[in-house]
Amino acid sequence: MTYPPLSYALRAALATIALVLSCSAAAVAAPPTINRSINTGELTGRFSLTPSRFEGNVVPGQAIRIPVQLYNGLEDNVRVTIRPVEIGPSEVETSLVQIVDKSRYSATSWIQVNVPELDLASNETASFELVVTPPADIPPGTNFAGLDFSIEPNDNDRSSSRLAFRFSGLMQLFLNAPGAPVRNMRISRTRVSDSFVAGGIRFVTYEVTFANDGNVNEHVSGSVDVRSMFGNKVRSIPIKRMIVLRGSKRTVRAVWTGIPMFGQFSGDVSARSDTKRLHHTLPAVTVLPPWWWLAIMGVALLIPIAYVIHRKRSWRRYLDDEWDDEWLEDDEWDTKPT
Repeated sequence: MTYPPLSYALRAALATIALVLSCSAAAVAAPPTINRSINTGELTGRFSLTPSRFEGNVVPGQAIRIPVQLYNGLEDNVRVTIRPVEIGPSEVETSLVQIVDKSRYSATSWIQVNVPELDLASNETASFELVVTPPADIPPGTNFAGLDFSIEPNDNDRSSSRLAFRFSGLMQLFLNAPGAPVRNMRISRTRVSDSFVAGGIRFVTYEVTFANDGNVNEHVSGSVDVRSMFGNKVRSIPIKRMIVLRGSKRTVRAVWTGIPMFGQFSGDVSARSDTKRLHHTLPAVTVLPPWWWLAIMGVALLIPIAYVIHRKRSWRRYLDDEWDDEWLEDDEWDTKPT
């Protein structure tokens, strides 16, 4: 039996379908690319993840690739398990993020982990690429995602010392979608640990809380400037550059050590975000000297006073003795026989 020849259009369609299926099968079957190398230097004694934080811009519907590098500086061979997690602002305002059940600005579904698990020998480095594909309809602003790296001894390795350990590392991803950003950064609160400093306490802690009411992450840095009652600057405490997530607050502590023995001091916060300068006045601090300093000063004041009193008494005693001697001479003169 003979079949009629296929039309040119039908044959082209079948060829296209076969090509797509073969490419898809090859893509599925192709293992992820992992570059490995053994370092020749000494062990560092720690496991490192690079980068621990990624900040970047994304285009809706277009994938980006983020290089990730893992280094095992431990004596044991380890197994690393990688899984995407939801992250959000930390409930502790002095920290940045924490793992949550569901993030309000989640980008976890954008992440494709091609290497969910890998083994690393001692002093070995492995690198691979993380694929992030944002959807086509994302609104403007910063979105959060995290990768949890769980490290434990390799059960299949017989040469390992097999120490019982397990620890985790977190890679933070902050992805900015295009659009008109809303920026509203402010200093929401300031406080000082002690308005009166006395006794053995010889430091003052300032707390500054930054609030980000915009839709993108902000970076802030600055200083806490302390001034005396005469207006001169006595100390400038730096505030290191840090991130404040969108819709969150973050508190930083600045510690003033080596404070003077006494005086009244004012202060202010001078900071800068990505787009504007921030300024806020701090509560005044009164510094009282410690008891031993007061005791030394009291003794130092009493010594000259006691010396003056002693000198006065000695001079009065001397004058009294001289007066008595004169009266004695007069008496002796009157009693002489005539």
